Amino acid sequence: MFDFRQRKNGRPLLIGHRGAMAVAPENTMVSFEKGVEGGADMLELDV
Repeated sequence: MFDFRQRKNGRPLLIGHRGAMAVAPENTMVSFEKGVEGGADMLELDV
């Protein structure tokens, strides 16, 4: 779990839905790696 109340920098939380699906096939390791490289705070995937 992530406690949103602990976020002190004022920046919105960036969650990559299925990774970075604009640059790689969604739900792949490449997509997740690109999401992290792009600044995602969290990643979400479909099972």
